[in-house]
Amino acid sequence: MTKEFKILSIDGGGIRGICPAIYLDHIQQSLDHPLYEYFDMIAGTSTGGVIGLAIALGVPIDHVIKVLREGSPRLFKKLSRGYLKPKYRTEALISEIKLMIGETAILHDARRRVCIPYVDLAEGRAKVYKTRHREDYVRDQNMPAWKVAASTAAAPVFFSPFEVDADRTNVDGGLWANNPSVAALTEALHMGIPVEEVRILSIGTGTKGFKKIKPKWGYGLVGMYNAMIDLSMQVQSESSNNIVKLICGEHYHRIQFQLSGPHSFTLDDVGSRQVLEAFALEEAARSAVEVKKIFFSSLTEPFTPLP
Repeated sequence: MTKEFKILSIDGGGIRGICPAIYLDHIQQSLDHPLYEYFDMIAGTSTGGVIGLAIALGVPIDHVIKVLREGSPRLFKKLSRGYLKPKYRTEALISEIKLMIGETAILHDARRRVCIPYVDLAEGRAKVYKTRHREDYVRDQNMPAWKVAASTAAAPVFFSPFEVDADRTNVDGGLWANNPSVAALTEALHMGIPVEEVRILSIGTGTKGFKKIKPKWGYGLVGMYNAMIDLSMQVQSESSNNIVKLICGEHYHRIQFQLSGPHSFTLDDVGSRQVLEAFALEEAARSAVEVKKIFFSSLTEPFTPLP
């Protein structure tokens, strides 16, 4: 029997992060062990990074959902229209992250290998926070988990860049890896895992059409900037999806939610939450049985990071 290296990958998507959370909770309800025990690595970007990090730290998925439900109205309490300054308060983002994963955990406390994409604004480089699962990984292990989460979730326009300390400022990993499965696959291969052993469960945050875009203020920056943020993240996710699917073939499993109806389903459309949850449960009814057979029929080996 082929040895398997199982990866859970969760996309970014603002309020739409409730979709993968509800989907995973549906599966969790029939399991005897917490979600993280079924995976060797967990990757997540933006909202998916916060959720993925919570799972890796052993936070119950029902608590994750509770914070998403109760915290979204507080988080997306508009400060501005986003033209001259961010739409929402970064302090509110940090507060909700701490409610979800606490203030004391560090990345070294993760119970499985973790990959969290972000952008180093000072250097203008795409980077990934990682647990110390390799001897040469010495940079991130003592980073407070809430700072890792805030770094990947500080979406431009929506929030100010997150100041890690006096020398480091980060923004949303969704700028380059909204679907972090490429980053996770790259890391697995870098660890020496044969590609034929890699199994990836990649969960999106919903996809929608843009053919009816008719902005009131025309097709310049003012008229298009909201749509362009959504569109750029969606096509980036699909591009990563196509790349990983080509490399991994049938061992890559993509769960996505087809969004339709009167809601805008923008990253901050708080009013769409209940509809999003319904879409997630519909998808769970269609695909969760098969997903459980593939990814949740056996536990993975416990992970102990290098000291």
